[in-house]
Amino acid sequence: MAEQSLFPGRAIFASAIFALVILFVAHYLDALPVWAQVSAVHDTGLHKKASLAKANQAGTIPAVHAQQQHMGLGKGDMYISGQNVKWIFNDGDVVCMYRGGERKVYLACPSKKAVFEQSFEQFRRRGIVFTDGGQESFKSVTLKPSSKPTEFQKFPAKTYVILARASAGHGEIRMIDVGQITALAQPTKTPEMAEFITLAYGLPKVDAVMLDMTTRFYVADGSLWFKTTDRDLRAPQNPKTQSRLRTMKLENTKVASDFFDIPKDYKKVASQTDILGMASAAKDFTDLMYAEPHPAK
Repeated sequence: MAEQSLFPGRAIFASAIFALVILFVAHYLDALPVWAQVSAVHDTGLHKKASLAKANQAGTIPAVHAQQQHMGLGKGDMYISGQNVKWIFNDGDVVCMYRGGERKVYLACPSKKAVFEQSFEQFRRRGIVFTDGGQESFKSVTLKPSSKPTEFQKFPAKTYVILARASAGHGEIRMIDVGQITALAQPTKTPEMAEFITLAYGLPKVDAVMLDMTTRFYVADGSLWFKTTDRDLRAPQNPKTQSRLRTMKLENTKVASDFFDIPKDYKKVASQTDILGMASAAKDFTDLMYAEPHPAK
């Protein structure tokens, strides 16, 4: 006769606890960006093979998609997967991409099948020609993270207060609260990925995907960059806030497995301006640089 368990209740209890753990892990993973999901699965060892197989099903890979509006560059779509970031703006007219495995940045014009390639170190020195002025203006900025957790479209997020150095007269320097930044709580897989995004946007550097930035003052002359003297901040301005970056949509999605590849038939050009000159977006960019910025809603 088969030996019966002396404690059948223990087996039932253990099964129930295991099921609750699986449900908790599934809920936790769903609330993370996909690159964090893969890391968490890898670290815990839970269903690693099944998750990786699902991620590559039918020639697709998991990615985070953010549809954003930048004050100077207009509307664009950003995709992040693994160590790669692809930013598509002006309805696909221009593509800017960081490939972490190569540590290279590409600026491409798909309609002309042309691409400009540079090392990340070269990109770090300049960013994108239309937003490089932002790097200089943010040198005096300090970001103070909030200790209070928050959410952005159901994704864990964190906020920062932007403190800028300003002249108060008679040589006195003080820090002024000039705005707020919201970013994903989960850092990017590598620091360079987050740095690529902020360099492309010409915004202060954070270690995660930036989602929103609002300044508490409005620059009347249409400048894209910070002005942080007391005179600028005290001047009567209406409205008093300005949206520099806004995320309309944030989601986990899937993209083709070759989504971050550079097509082999693209020809290489010598500079960023060659790409931007080819694109039909060139006039739009010029207009944006001198247009009156829109206030935050």
